[in-house]
Amino acid sequence: MSKQKFLSSLENDEGLEQPLAESVISFADKCCEITWLMTVQSPPMYIECDVKTGSTFNSDLMAQYTRSGPNVEFVVWPVVYIEKNGALLSKGVAQPTKND
Repeated sequence: MSKQKFLSSLENDEGLEQPLAESVISFADKCCEITWLMTVQSPPMYIECDVKTGSTFNSDLMAQYTRSGPNVEFVVWPVVYIEKNGALLSKGVAQPTKND
């Protein structure tokens, strides 16, 4: 998806308060720019997007969001690697399930 198409989809999303604040548009624009720069590196950087709800919380790869627990409830920020199967560049952040 192109940056313009993405920004247009934000501006037409009925679930978002319209008109979008300029700061939201600027943030989305910067996200697109940074993501593009990450993909054109050789090799491209890798963002882990396959963390499943209920999977075991791995504190080597993720920081806890607002509580501790054994499993992932949702991801707040993804894990970033220097390249696919490469070194960890930045830990992600996830909300663990509640301890029973």
